[in-house]
Amino acid sequence: MSKERDAEEGNVTVCVRARPLNEREKRLDSPMCLQFQNGRVVRITKTGATNGAESQAGVKAFTFDRAFDSNEGQSALYEYLGLPLLEATFKGFNTCVFAYGQTGSGKSYSMMGPSGGRDVLVDPGIIPRLGKGLFARVRELLEKNRSEREAAQSEGVERSALPPELTMKVLVSYMEIYQERVNCLLSPKCENLKVREHKALGVYVEGLSEVPAESEESMMQLMYGGNQNRHIASTNMNERSSRSHAIFSVTLIQKRLGKTKDGAESSTELRAKVNLVDLAGSERAKSTGAEGGTLREGANINKSLTVLGLVISALADISKSKSDAGSRKHVPYRDSALTFILKESLGGNSKTFMLSTLSPAAANYDETLSTLRYADRAKAIVTRAVVNASAGDKKIRELEEEVRQLKEKMRHYQELVMRGGVGLEALSPRNLNISMPTDMEQRNLLEETESNLFASTPRRGHDAALLAYKIYQSEEVMKRLTEAEGAPNASASLPQISHDMPTIKINRNDPFL
Repeated sequence: MSKERDAEEGNVTVCVRARPLNEREKRLDSPMCLQFQNGRVVRITKTGATNGAESQAGVKAFTFDRAFDSNEGQSALYEYLGLPLLEATFKGFNTCVFAYGQTGSGKSYSMMGPSGGRDVLVDPGIIPRLGKGLFARVRELLEKNRSEREAAQSEGVERSALPPELTMKVLVSYMEIYQERVNCLLSPKCENLKVREHKALGVYVEGLSEVPAESEESMMQLMYGGNQNRHIASTNMNERSSRSHAIFSVTLIQKRLGKTKDGAESSTELRAKVNLVDLAGSERAKSTGAEGGTLREGANINKSLTVLGLVISALADISKSKSDAGSRKHVPYRDSALTFILKESLGGNSKTFMLSTLSPAAANYDETLSTLRYADRAKAIVTRAVVNASAGDKKIRELEEEVRQLKEKMRHYQELVMRGGVGLEALSPRNLNISMPTDMEQRNLLEETESNLFASTPRRGHDAALLAYKIYQSEEVMKRLTEAEGAPNASASLPQISHDMPTIKINRNDPFL
């Protein structure tokens, strides 16, 4: 891991999990082809179709961060994947878990539980357990903050010295990618949504619904309701085969509101997004018995998974050869809606976990070996996760402090000039200890302002507006100070902010303020 503050670099965490033999495999009397060792090593053996003898292909071994055999339950899976993910989320890191594997190998069961998480009390998967842990932690932190503030108030602590007031918000979105079309599962009428990319905001889905969740129960209702809108079909391999990739996203917003020593309002915000991805299963037409529309669905599923494989391979190659700039290669994110949407999760600002699900039956040897190779390749990918603290708030506080100091200096020198105690040259930017930004810095600042103006929340829009105003105000002061150096009349040339300047009305009742 990188030791740089607020950023952590590391490899994608890759786990594999085998389910028990299902009824179909038991009827086929299929022998087992998997063995697990030390919780990390998986050995796969190709056996003969008639007598179970090992073929010339022999035994292949793979080592992962964690390997779960069919005897390990949902709680063990959550403890290894879910708890670290939850901890990272509260620190402000984006996170992602995506489940990949053959159709019917246990992806949806691992992510949601039986029957798509309909009954969260029966063997719940990662998402229901994450929801429970998330809201338990939210309640704990809010109660702790309330107690600390009340204790400080009872001791007569000044308002500016009180612990900042903590507010927290959880937002949920749920989408499916069906035949390269992106549909909102929380608003069924929102179909064929456009995937966009902004230089600062990254990749986003235009028009995707984002719904507040007040509790784990409401979060699970959203998940199950969305599952009812998801495309499914029956195949030989899976009675309820998902025909689409699904991305259940949870955004946690932590905001701390306080007062500075001079009574001004201050705020900090952490915003972290969790992508929980249930991929459609890889499949072979011969095995699934798919025909007609179901066959075409399978072809589209395999196409997007093929692109995902190409992206994983390209990212793995890049991670292995970072020192050789000439070896960098194109990553085909845009070749599929799935990989485009998961661009940050796969190779950008995210702590990412891959769960590969396996059938232990020798009848599925080829598909299982393919999944193991897929997962083995992903181990080499390196991501760099950054704490998502509100850059707008930080920049605004810096500019506000700069303007405050500037105004104090102007008032001080104005008094001296009016009393005749200082020459006009004292009002120069140099003597006021003001550093004029370079052209590059100005361009970067303007780009940041532009980026914030396109942000998707009222708070970010407010931040951008206030930031733009402060930039304009500071530049206006700088210009007037510079003009004042050569003016014939000091009292007439003292810097003032014109009433003709564009102003922005700010609603102080804005809950995001």
